[in-house]
Amino acid sequence: MTLNKKIYLSLIGLLSLGLLVLLIFGITHSRLPTKNPTLTKRPSLTQQQEIENQIKLEQAKIQELQQKDHQLKTQIEENVKTLTDIITKIKTLQTELTNNPQLPSTIKTQKQQQLTELKNQQQTQQTLVNNLIEQRKALNQNQKEKQKELEKLAQEKAQLQTQENLQQQISHLNQALNYVEANQKRIEELKTQKEYRKNQTELKNLNDFQLFLTDQKLAFEKQKKNLQTQLNNLKENKPLPNTKKQVTFKDVYGMESEKEELEDLLTYFQTNQSLINFDQVRPKGYLLYGPPGTGKTFFIKALCGETNVHFINLIPSKFRQKYIGEGEKEVEKVWQEAENHDKTIIFIDEIEGLENRNDSNISSGGVNVINTLLDKLDGFNSSNKKIVLMGATNNLHKIDSALRIRFSKEIYIGHLKDSEIEGYLKHIIVPYQISYHTFLALKDITQLCQGKNLSNRYLTTIIEEAYKKTAKWAQQNPETHEVMLPSDIEEVLQLKLKTKPNHQQVKKRRAACENQ
Repeated sequence: MTLNKKIYLSLIGLLSLGLLVLLIFGITHSRLPTKNPTLTKRPSLTQQQEIENQIKLEQAKIQELQQKDHQLKTQIEENVKTLTDIITKIKTLQTELTNNPQLPSTIKTQKQQQLTELKNQQQTQQTLVNNLIEQRKALNQNQKEKQKELEKLAQEKAQLQTQENLQQQISHLNQALNYVEANQKRIEELKTQKEYRKNQTELKNLNDFQLFLTDQKLAFEKQKKNLQTQLNNLKENKPLPNTKKQVTFKDVYGMESEKEELEDLLTYFQTNQSLINFDQVRPKGYLLYGPPGTGKTFFIKALCGETNVHFINLIPSKFRQKYIGEGEKEVEKVWQEAENHDKTIIFIDEIEGLENRNDSNISSGGVNVINTLLDKLDGFNSSNKKIVLMGATNNLHKIDSALRIRFSKEIYIGHLKDSEIEGYLKHIIVPYQISYHTFLALKDITQLCQGKNLSNRYLTTIIEEAYKKTAKWAQQNPETHEVMLPSDIEEVLQLKLKTKPNHQQVKKRRAACENQ
């Protein structure tokens, strides 16, 4: 072997060895990744998203079933038409054979064969139609089941949405409670400081705000407890409790003398009177009168809450019917409902809207309604049920005189006194998150409202609209405008009192309140 050849073979060997080493290195160091590095694990779908996906799938299945149902319906109609044609041909042949007994035997045999074939076709076609009908029945049953599944999923989705809403409300209440507790803690710290202990005015303000926060905390905790009960019942598939807040006299600010006026009525409803001939003096009705928006209806609802009686709320238009006699029937229905309960308050708001028999333009139907109402009131003594009629009016003189004298007592509900406005504002603002400066600003707001005979409804509207402004500015400035500020109330009040504030001044005042 020549030297060149040896060198050549050696080079080949070295190259082969190098390739082998590279191959081994590649195998050991270039494994396929077990995961795609560009993909991350998807977060698991929420239960609500899963239900929404199931709903979409069920809707698609129902749509597919509907398409199949349409196809089957078309097939059934076509095959029924074919079957009808066959039956028509059979009847025609049978008629021919019956009406022509003298037909030649060959023709007669031919027609009988045709008749036999048609009957076989009829049987085959009838079987086909029956099968198609059964298929459609099964399909319809499947559709019903799918529809039930869809309804069940929709209920689950609604239930989950309700749970989510309740959890969100509870979360917001927890935040509000944290805010209250932080304020309470801060007040305790401030009260220990020398400058506050010496300043009696500031100390009183802090103590007043502390009392307000205590009331607010109790209200928030009660609200949270009710929401938590609803949430637990939903999770455990228990029926939801009646969460409608029952209004009582505690919810009515002031009106102490008016509440005293109703003491005999409270006693009547809350006790079983054993006095002889008490039925001759027992209360028949109470009439609340006064300017609009002073809380007459709310006062009646509070009375019902105190006495735990059945409440029937009516308006005069209920008794204005198209045909003669219908109004009286409505009165009868109302009293029948009242008779079905041991204790009932029938409340007619804006009772002056009932027709007055002194009015020359009164209709015969209106006269009959008033007469029926008077008969019912006069019949109270013969009933062992505790039924009391209550009315509210802004125009006492417009009520039918005979109806008016049937009321045992007339109670005036007027505007708040100037001295009561601040207390009322503090009472109605409890459900809303406010700052310490807003609490103090209620004194200034009160000064602006005094001497104007503003109704309860008017003042309540001011606070409610101010809280809407809070929501608006909290969205834009969550760090500095998280609760109701004095500027929110001031802006609403300026609009209500029709003063024309300078836009820049309003903006400047809002910024100042946000930076307090």
